[in-house]
Amino acid sequence: MRASAPRPRRTAVALLVAALLGTMLTAVLSTAPGNEAAAAPRKARPAKVKVLKVGSPRVKGDVATLTTRWSKSRNAKRYRVYVATNTAMRKAQRINLKGRKLVLRNLRPGVRYCVRVRGVSGRKLGKLSKRVCRTTPRLVRPARLWVTTQQLSSPTSSAITLNWPRTPGATSYELTWAPGGGNVLTDPQRSTLKVAARSTAVQTRVITGLRPGKVTCFQVRARSKYGVSTHSPQGCKFTMPASRAVPAASYRLDVATFNVCSSACTKAGRAWSARRVAVRDRILGMDVDVVAIQEGTRATSYLESADGLEGYVKGCQVGDGYGRDDDGGDPEASQWRNQSLFVRAATYTVVPGTADGIRFAAVNGLSEYHGVCWVELVHNATGQHVVVASVHLTHASGAVYDQGRYAQTEQLLAAIAAAYPPSTHPGGAPPVVMAGDFNSHRQAAYDGPRERFERNGFHDAFDVAARYESTPYQNSFNGWSEVPRTSTRWGNHLDKVVVPARAHVASWRIVEPMSGGRYSALLSDHSALRASVLLPR
Repeated sequence: MRASAPRPRRTAVALLVAALLGTMLTAVLSTAPGNEAAAAPRKARPAKVKVLKVGSPRVKGDVATLTTRWSKSRNAKRYRVYVATNTAMRKAQRINLKGRKLVLRNLRPGVRYCVRVRGVSGRKLGKLSKRVCRTTPRLVRPARLWVTTQQLSSPTSSAITLNWPRTPGATSYELTWAPGGGNVLTDPQRSTLKVAARSTAVQTRVITGLRPGKVTCFQVRARSKYGVSTHSPQGCKFTMPASRAVPAASYRLDVATFNVCSSACTKAGRAWSARRVAVRDRILGMDVDVVAIQEGTRATSYLESADGLEGYVKGCQVGDGYGRDDDGGDPEASQWRNQSLFVRAATYTVVPGTADGIRFAAVNGLSEYHGVCWVELVHNATGQHVVVASVHLTHASGAVYDQGRYAQTEQLLAAIAAAYPPSTHPGGAPPVVMAGDFNSHRQAAYDGPRERFERNGFHDAFDVAARYESTPYQNSFNGWSEVPRTSTRWGNHLDKVVVPARAHVASWRIVEPMSGGRYSALLSDHSALRASVLLPR
């Protein structure tokens, strides 16, 4: 059989099919695993971030802020920031973002924060940047403010000297004050003053233009290049009334009060027999004309003995024959809260027959042994007369006892007034100065004694003193604790010297030795309190 030649049309089709198959084979070969680069460019890994900057920290109150910036990473679509509080970056927090700036907020002051960053592209991670660490500043808020002096600039204007502890790192302070006892920082009448920082441990500023006889409250915060601290606790001050300027003519009465707890305090080392000599010496060291004693059952008999207060005479004591009350025949039991009063004979003379006293009515069945004794004195140098009293009001807490202290104060004032009726004293009774343990203060729910006294023109010497010779925020009641009890707003002094209208209080002081910020020689659960009073002639 003879072979025949192929037809031309079939040959053309065969050639076309062969060409198509060749093209397909080439495409398959070009996409094999070893030939990806030939097909398309591979996604590159992000480059390392070369520059990372963590700016100066800022602080506001008790939180800090850090701002971080970094250079661009080639090929990066996003960035991942790592933040930790250790250089090993353990347990680092991861933060993803597109930009190249991150503000770290709500950081703790005084903590070292470390930061690293890397570029991210899909699943590919760039190398980590170098680590940069910054410690957030700790701008400590001032712990408290207190007043050291006050004075009348005019009948309508007074000034106070404010003090507060230095804040390390502070370049200035922001002092804010407002009238009344409300929130200083929101009061529409508030005033604010920038005070340059000093290198001294205590910062000082005089505030002028205050209204006499009114309450002013104040707060302060520290400033530095990093920001501001939180505000100090709020302190408040009753300013000296215009009527209490230094009298044109006066005579001086230095008076102290001391609740010596001579019977109730019986724990080891606190028995009266172990403390009595030291108590005597502290009283003598106060150099006062009059000292009022509370809880003095065992103390009074010792203090008036030959070994007691040399140069002093007992002016009065409730229940021992000087006052109206009978002691019940059991002075060690029923008289353990006795009140007594001693007078320095060199400066004042007791007027015979004027010693007197009462027991207060019980409050809710409690404390029927609290009371007051008083006596009239003559100032040896001028012949001026003054009545002085030793007072102890009921001690329990609660609304019924707050009201009870108000009632006892009324009873006290009425009793002394009854002793000096107009029929025998047509020119008026002598001025009355009362000292003692009143068991009340301005921060109580109801400060009944103060309210009642002020209605009769009396003031607590603490409120109106021209000079404070001890830190006024340390309470007069210490509770036998060597760590002082502090009350930054008002002072919360249970022990007081209460002065009559027009009397000027030159100074006020708690007498309690300290060392290293702690009481070093406690003699009772109360500290002695001393005030110098100028009585008008």
